[in-house]
Amino acid sequence: MKKNKKKQKKTTPQASLQPNRLSLAKANFLFIAIIAVVTVLVYANSFTVPFQFDDQISIQGNPAIKDLSDLKAIFRFSPTRFFTYFTFACNNYLHGLNVFGYHLVNTIIHICASVLVMFFCRLTCSTPALRNTPLAASKESLAFCAALFFALHPVQTQAVTYIVQRLASLAAVCYLAALCLYIQGRLVQQKAAAQKYAICFFGAAALITVIGMFTKETVFTLPFAILLYEFFFFRSTFISSWKFLLLVCSFCLLIPLIIFSTGSIDFDKLRAMQEGPEGVIYISPLEYLLTQLRVLITYLRLFLLPLNQNLDYDYPLARTFFSPQTILSFLILAAFAAAGIWAFTKHRIISFAIFWFFLTLSIESSLIPIRDVIFEHRLYLPMTGLSILLVTLINELLGNRNPRLFYAIISAILFCCALLTYHRNELWRDEVTLWNDAVKKSPQKVRPYNNRGRAYGNKGEYEKALNDFRRAIEINPRCAEAYYNLGLVYALKGNDDRAIENYDKAIALYPNYAAAYNNRGLVLTNKKQYDRAIADYDQALRIAPRSPDVYYNRGLAYYHKQVYDKAIADYSQALLINPRYGNAYHNRAIAYYMIKEYQKGLADIERMQQLGFKVDEKLHKAVREKVKEDKYLN
Repeated sequence: MKKNKKKQKKTTPQASLQPNRLSLAKANFLFIAIIAVVTVLVYANSFTVPFQFDDQISIQGNPAIKDLSDLKAIFRFSPTRFFTYFTFACNNYLHGLNVFGYHLVNTIIHICASVLVMFFCRLTCSTPALRNTPLAASKESLAFCAALFFALHPVQTQAVTYIVQRLASLAAVCYLAALCLYIQGRLVQQKAAAQKYAICFFGAAALITVIGMFTKETVFTLPFAILLYEFFFFRSTFISSWKFLLLVCSFCLLIPLIIFSTGSIDFDKLRAMQEGPEGVIYISPLEYLLTQLRVLITYLRLFLLPLNQNLDYDYPLARTFFSPQTILSFLILAAFAAAGIWAFTKHRIISFAIFWFFLTLSIESSLIPIRDVIFEHRLYLPMTGLSILLVTLINELLGNRNPRLFYAIISAILFCCALLTYHRNELWRDEVTLWNDAVKKSPQKVRPYNNRGRAYGNKGEYEKALNDFRRAIEINPRCAEAYYNLGLVYALKGNDDRAIENYDKAIALYPNYAAAYNNRGLVLTNKKQYDRAIADYDQALRIAPRSPDVYYNRGLAYYHKQVYDKAIADYSQALLINPRYGNAYHNRAIAYYMIKEYQKGLADIERMQQLGFKVDEKLHKAVREKVKEDKYLN
């Protein structure tokens, strides 16, 4: 009997945090609280990070999110990302451009995603394929450790600290929430007494899937993830239920329906040429696919060794399969996929985690060319599978035999991840520091110099800014954006002629450069060449017809020409696009004053006060007096 007891003790899995005295609800609360507290502590230094990089276009200067009630404007801006931009509009409505609120929401979303990773791992260990394995006995601890690893890994900073990449984190929340609800529905479905509740879980999963498809395009792979999950954990064959296949296929049909109905994907971009202010980049679908072989290796390296992170990688395109680096990358990935196939029988969750990595990267790392071949935030959702993979591997190697060593290794990894994440966030706290890091790691790439130069310009360090823009032109003499940036700095320095000269060069290189036309118009307005300025604004509006700033600037030119009716029309158009445009209200009030429409001018001033803008008291007093005079005379 004693021998049997000893033998039984040896085979019982030890690496477990299964709640004994606490109820499951209390244990869940404890796990969630720990994940939340640790995540907030590690990301505490990110709450004051300013708007960076694309934040400045997508949030800070985006008129589409300025009016929460104008859902059409948000939808027009990005149809398949409508829901994410709606959340930005909510942020803007509640606290304007105060970055704290944006970072708070991003951190909460990251906590939710991490908690969902925990539930996803735990539910997976409860499926028919795994419920009778040692993993099921350790599911609480494994799920908790995987969630912490997901939450604290430094590669996640770009999806959390970089505000606009709420796109990646919110899409992951929708993806994981829908999948967890689906799994719960399948588990409930297997219990005869509770089958009627399964439809509720499936309905909720379907709703979140549709919302997710309007969050970011990566959610389009979710129906295929469900198919993969069914094959791995519930069914031995795909054709065991025609109802299931019909349901999943109907969601698959949603994908082309959304794409074609919204017109959100420009299929012309699948051609080899992509043009922009930085110049022309030639990327064919085949070249993009071959390049992604190396990119996937970089993602795996960042997962295993998260050092030398970079906001803006200078990644060379692979022109042929037969280069040594491309062949080696292909062989490594083939071996990784082969390991997934080999692990299917005995280590099902490891096999699934490997295929999850490939599936969740399939949209951004396949045949569809994207101008930027690599970004770290694209690894956010794939980190779910990689986190489960790492924790499960360590548990398989050590957990059952040496639980103390298992927890020691996991704790050490999490501690290192937390330190690296905190350190990485420090770089994001200052625009110059962030782009210094990118310039150091991508010294032959134009964009880091352009962006660091802009950061210097924002700080009034104009000579440093000019040096960066000149360096960008040395690297790529056909970079229209660098000439445009030179024009901006010369305009700030008061050298209008040099500014116009550089705007001319930018427009010559990139004729559809709306911002260059707009800013050249500003300089021409400053030189009192109003007709030329208006011609530039007209051209800018032909390229970008929904730009409130261009309407405002053209209105200013008309005002100086004393063509007040056209000035008012342009200010009004600017306010239609951005109803919170304080300067447009102010200048329209002045224009109304000039044509003796005093009551309308007073209405604009009062609207400014309602919106919280500072009002010119002299103007306010003058308009009020004129309104009183009109009432007295009438």
